[in-house]
Amino acid sequence: MKQFLFLLLMAATSTLSAAEQGIAEVRFMTEQMEAAQVQEAIQILRDHYVRGEELDDVTLSRAMLEGLLSRTAHGVVLRSEDAEMEETSTEPLAEILREEIAYYRPYTLNDAAVQALETLLKQANKASAPACVLDLRFIRTPDAYATAAKVLSFFIPKGQPLFQLGKESGQSEEPFFSNREPLWDGALVVITDMETLGAGEVLAAVLQSRIAALVIGDKTPGAALRYKPFLLANGMVLRIGVGEVQIEVDGANKKLSAIEPDILFPIPPSLKAEAAEQAQETELTDVIYDRPRPRFNEAALVAGGNPELDALQKRQQEGDQPPQVVDRLLQRAVDVARAMAVYRNQ
Repeated sequence: MKQFLFLLLMAATSTLSAAEQGIAEVRFMTEQMEAAQVQEAIQILRDHYVRGEELDDVTLSRAMLEGLLSRTAHGVVLRSEDAEMEETSTEPLAEILREEIAYYRPYTLNDAAVQALETLLKQANKASAPACVLDLRFIRTPDAYATAAKVLSFFIPKGQPLFQLGKESGQSEEPFFSNREPLWDGALVVITDMETLGAGEVLAAVLQSRIAALVIGDKTPGAALRYKPFLLANGMVLRIGVGEVQIEVDGANKKLSAIEPDILFPIPPSLKAEAAEQAQETELTDVIYDRPRPRFNEAALVAGGNPELDALQKRQQEGDQPPQVVDRLLQRAVDVARAMAVYRNQ
């Protein structure tokens, strides 16, 4: 049976790098060991390893902490004091795209981000926008749950429960309710990926379950936690998850786990980062819509010209343009939003 599981692991990790495969194999094998066997292996190492001085108590303690941080994933986070205090005040992207589709991408969940969304939704309503796209892949404040509740209030009727934020063991949960009448009731598409954490996951989960927003992208990590920071003597900060988020599902509160998108469409993180950088340098539309290619058509024939030849001569004179970077996930989300709007209007 263990051999079968090991072969299964090899198949699952075949797309990983050699280093990642090695880590996965070691973890798999150590998980087959009981506590006494782990202690036995450590003692044998300390007694017989030729560089035994490298296995002192401090090294073993560091290895244990490193392993715990790795195994708890986002549940426990060790950060430098500078990183903990760093302000993330990037302005959100909030604009009306072609065909009047509203697009919103928050970076920092704060009052400015809430105000930007309110302004966008009012503009979208005035323009009779058919759909709205919420891009939750870039949120840098995963524990901004109070602000997440304000964002949800733009879509959920006033007074309705949104979610509950767990506290430390023995303490009651903190409930959040919609505090205003919604500003949007049209088609809504939500984008997620493996970097949509905490408050971003709450936004996606509540909108998906309560108003049937369509979620597209990749599965989220399942890291919606209330964190408590502990300042260490060396200035580092250990942030520990002490409470979990619950949302209402079928009339009962359930712990929020990883969110499964309605449409699975993962893209490489490198493409996401490259497209985001390109959008900042030029325009957001440059990474959504494909560049039109000049084509010879009937109008050009009547006019006596050839757009394809003109484009070729221009490239020869000025040089080729750099290749277009397209955020394929965002492009598909806009396509889906457009299709949803058409369907709703039928």
